[in-house]
Amino acid sequence: MTANKICSIIPLLKGSVTSLGRKRKTFTQSELIPPAPFSWVEKGESGFDALKNSIFLEAIGLPALKRFFSPSLFKRRGRGMSSKRVQNLSLKNTEAVACHRKILLVCAITVLLSSHFAFAQSTQVKLSASVAATQVPLNRTATYTVQLKWSGNLALIEFDQPETPRLTNFKLAGSSSSNWVGVESGQNTSIKTFEYTLRPEALGMGYVEGLRLSYLDKATNEKHTLYADRLGIEVIDPLPEPGEVPVGLLASVWLGIVAAVAMIALVWRARNQKKEAALRAAALVVKPFEQEMLEQLQASVDLNSLDTKAGFSEISKILRQYLKRRFEIPAAGITTAEVVAAYRGLDTSVDQAMKLEEILQTSDVIKFSGESGEPAKLARCFALAESFLRTNLNTPSSTISNRTADQH
Repeated sequence: MTANKICSIIPLLKGSVTSLGRKRKTFTQSELIPPAPFSWVEKGESGFDALKNSIFLEAIGLPALKRFFSPSLFKRRGRGMSSKRVQNLSLKNTEAVACHRKILLVCAITVLLSSHFAFAQSTQVKLSASVAATQVPLNRTATYTVQLKWSGNLALIEFDQPETPRLTNFKLAGSSSSNWVGVESGQNTSIKTFEYTLRPEALGMGYVEGLRLSYLDKATNEKHTLYADRLGIEVIDPLPEPGEVPVGLLASVWLGIVAAVAMIALVWRARNQKKEAALRAAALVVKPFEQEMLEQLQASVDLNSLDTKAGFSEISKILRQYLKRRFEIPAAGITTAEVVAAYRGLDTSVDQAMKLEEILQTSDVIKFSGESGEPAKLARCFALAESFLRTNLNTPSSTISNRTADQH
């Protein structure tokens, strides 16, 4: 109860008690003659009307208030009183009413003040705001909680609907509310909770601006406002979703695959380079002359050809070139008999000399007779020529060279 309320009720109290004094009644002499019984009743009903809705009556009760005003102050009975007696009674009644008026005024003010402070102490209203965590991943949500708590006479407090939170770097994803009523520390208590789900928008700091909430105190018919502080939440890197491969791990796997492929490519290239080097080194090695002649023989003589005469001529030509370059026998300018004799003079095997003699003689017969040789004879001469060259290929070069040197 505020001072204005107290001041507004004081005139009512004054008026109510004063009205009791104004209800005095003065009797004339004629009204007392002949003596007859009369009743003089003074009641202060207007005073009761002024107080019946006040906290004073709630504190002491209407029956106690009526007992406080002794009926002897408001009711007088007399029979055959003189005017002087009546005036004396009226004077005493006026003084008593004035005294009781002062007492009543002081008591009423005391009761009103004590009831006001008792109400102020017993009724408590609190507003609090909090967040579940000061950091939230970008792909998760934050929870902002507003709690309203009041105790005492719960019916005397009426709250406005809380305003929607003002957000920075967040979007409102949802909201919910709950209410609890019970007893705490011997007082009726009510707790109303509002929860807001916030979704981050970008990395960095986000804020929930200060909240304002108003309520009406029905006891005083006054409006009050409560405030909650501004709260900050840091938005951090997102977390991997269930079943999702982390970006860092995926990048590591890809780097590993690239490194493995690069390593395989390097090894393969090194091996190829080594192989190529070996081939080049092998190419630098001088081929045996017999090998060259074998390759030339196989490339120039076609056993399937119908022109067998050319085949015989080619075999004879290749062998004579071989004998000239290998054994320095001038086979191109001498007869077959001379070639064979020169070859036998190198202390070669008889089998080799017989092969050479058969090949050259058969080729000479085909060449000078003008006839085309049979394919079977051509195949035999070809086989003998290969065998002759391969036998010399497998014979150590030093042995052949020593024989040639001894002949000279």
